[in-house]
Amino acid sequence: MKEYQGFTANALKIIAIVTMLIDHIGAALVWQMVGQQGDTFYIIYRGMRLIGRIAFPIYCFFIVEGFRHTRSVKKYMARLAVFAIISEIPFDYAFMGGLTLSYQNVFFTLTLGLACIWGFQELEVRMKAGLAQTVLKIVVMLVMAEAAELLHTDYGDFGVIIIAVLYLFQKKRGIQCIVGALGFAWEVTAPLSFVLLYFYNGEKGKQVNKYLFYGFYPVHLAVIGAVRMLCF
Repeated sequence: MKEYQGFTANALKIIAIVTMLIDHIGAALVWQMVGQQGDTFYIIYRGMRLIGRIAFPIYCFFIVEGFRHTRSVKKYMARLAVFAIISEIPFDYAFMGGLTLSYQNVFFTLTLGLACIWGFQELEVRMKAGLAQTVLKIVVMLVMAEAAELLHTDYGDFGVIIIAVLYLFQKKRGIQCIVGALGFAWEVTAPLSFVLLYFYNGEKGKQVNKYLFYGFYPVHLAVIGAVRMLCF
């Protein structure tokens, strides 16, 4: 990947968490003021949500990259699942104002996406390329996508499918980014993520504890949830 000069993995992940933070403040807090303050806050809300659309494609891309480079897929999946559980109560309070099973946080989607591409890899190892392998990959993807829908996870079946697609085109960065951008075209600003991802240089970047990126999600949701409870 040396021909791609540009962003390191950590730089892209920081972009993702900053844009996600802006998005979640808009969705959880600014939205509460729209009904009270009118059009001005609605414009601010829409702007923050548009900025926030940049985050999720980056997370999906790095699920694929993490899968490629992890020493243990089992431990990787376990980390995602643990943070999905840890994040659920802060997620509920931030966005729904209380505990509910009606909608689950994005870590569940990422976990199912990882399970999907792990299934793909197992099929690639155990079977020859061909129609049978392709059909079974589709089955695996549909099962994981349906699981996301049944759990009502953030981004649902679409989130699982886009991770699967990014995995399938992982060896062709240009095509991967074009297909990813087209997949996210309905979100207007989300395709811009793939401009950044095209210039991913394959390097990790300056040393950052990986748990910073995991832990930021539940911590910032807990803060947002507390602000919502106190102010609204």
